[in-house]
Amino acid sequence: MAVCVLTLLAGACFGETTPLTSPLMTPDDATLSKNSSKQEDIAQLVARGMALALGDSATRGAIRDLLRNSPNAYQAIHLQSYLEGTAGTTLTHAIANALQMPPAAFLAKLNSLPPLAFGMPPIADRVTWSGGADIDVAGTAKSRDELLSSPTLLAFGPGGAARELDASSTQRQRPVLIISPAPIDFGLDPEARRLKAKKRPKSGADQPIASPGGGVGVMLYTCEDMPEQDGCAWNPLEPSGPTVDLGWECSPAGYSLVSAAADQDRDGIKDACEQALIKAFEPEMVFYYYEIWHAREPHYIVERVNGVVTLGYLLSFYYDGGKVSHNGDSEMVIIRLAPSGQTSWAIGSITTTAHYGATFGWIFDETRTNGSQAFQFTGSHPRVFASNNHHGLYESEGRCDDRSYDSCSSGRPTVSFGVAHIDGIIQMLGQSYLGMDGLRPDNNIGNTATRLVIDAYGRFGTTPGGMTGCTYADNPSRPGFECYFKYGGYSQDPFGLVLYGGSFAGWSGQSGTTSYHSLLDDFGFNDPYR
Repeated sequence: MAVCVLTLLAGACFGETTPLTSPLMTPDDATLSKNSSKQEDIAQLVARGMALALGDSATRGAIRDLLRNSPNAYQAIHLQSYLEGTAGTTLTHAIANALQMPPAAFLAKLNSLPPLAFGMPPIADRVTWSGGADIDVAGTAKSRDELLSSPTLLAFGPGGAARELDASSTQRQRPVLIISPAPIDFGLDPEARRLKAKKRPKSGADQPIASPGGGVGVMLYTCEDMPEQDGCAWNPLEPSGPTVDLGWECSPAGYSLVSAAADQDRDGIKDACEQALIKAFEPEMVFYYYEIWHAREPHYIVERVNGVVTLGYLLSFYYDGGKVSHNGDSEMVIIRLAPSGQTSWAIGSITTTAHYGATFGWIFDETRTNGSQAFQFTGSHPRVFASNNHHGLYESEGRCDDRSYDSCSSGRPTVSFGVAHIDGIIQMLGQSYLGMDGLRPDNNIGNTATRLVIDAYGRFGTTPGGMTGCTYADNPSRPGFECYFKYGGYSQDPFGLVLYGGSFAGWSGQSGTTSYHSLLDDFGFNDPYR
């Protein structure tokens, strides 16, 4: 079988089957709710068969390449269309054999389900999975509303072992291949569209292709991956937003002319220019009028990512009070700059995170990249909308109101700021504990010369050189501290320091949410403490 699997993408193994010809639109929730229990059993059967088929390394490699070359949003593949087409025959037989049933019987069960997609919704999973056996497969026929109210799924490993998976969680042991009702409209003939799509450059089994806006492992392979999710109309060399003139010293020609004294963190950008840029384009946050979880201690980083000057704003909330509440919330705003004249800068694109990295990404993860045209501005400051008590970040109130778990309109008495439909309060993103400025130089997590560290006696203080990338909370009532690179949240107890591995705990001394280390890695920022 392995020899045949290697030709899966070329469709050269078995005879051609009849392609689907009916319109393949995304089904509505009412349709999906019918016979949901029986359909859920079949979806899990399909997932188990797919997992067993992935026990073969050649099959995994073929699936990896299939997903990497998908022209669809999320790099998804329409399952029925693919398995009934010529190119999918090998996989169809592999799944049917694993389930010990004739291929025709398997396809009959598959076609009793609504149109399905399969793929890896979390961006990090798609970028990092190289075709190894470190993968699970989950299948569901649940509607969007059903998933939001009950996100537990059954997942299977390549050996067939089953385990429960929280589809709303960002905590995963390994990448997950999801089979679910189609999250997008694949068109009238999904397989024909896929076969006509331009193939991606060969990059090696473990070498992801960089996106236009960041480094390896950032957002997408190319802009074709998520055409509606990540606004790729922008060009990092073409400014699209308000212009800021910082003078020659921090101009596009001058910011990188550094001396040892002017660039203590050795990243090729003058320290003073990092501070000037981060303040010049600091986002304006719109919060729910009755928001109670807005307390935060923002930090920031400024680096060149793939040659593009990139500003990372880390909000560092104490607590997420949404439907799935937890300590800490590691949301980010990432702004990529473009030269705009001899001494001026402008925004090229803005990424807003919202529940980044959730397993069932096309339902729960609302992270987006857009050109500046999608945002309102106050001067050079883009306006970002934070969802009620949950901190998902959006470029507009309208898109926030239309998304999973989130809303930005309170429906309460409004406070007018001259913009229609805003019923909330506005703060600058960098406002910290008791109104302190969180974007001050010592909160630059990329500057190894100004970080707060812990000495051998457990004392906190500022030390020149030899930094660890960790910081204690400004708020004296917070018992813990955080490491933005390498690790997650820590707390201090009588027996020393306790590591809550890989999470951002909001200085609470308890485990929290996705670590900033993961986000910074995924978006291409360099760890200055390596």
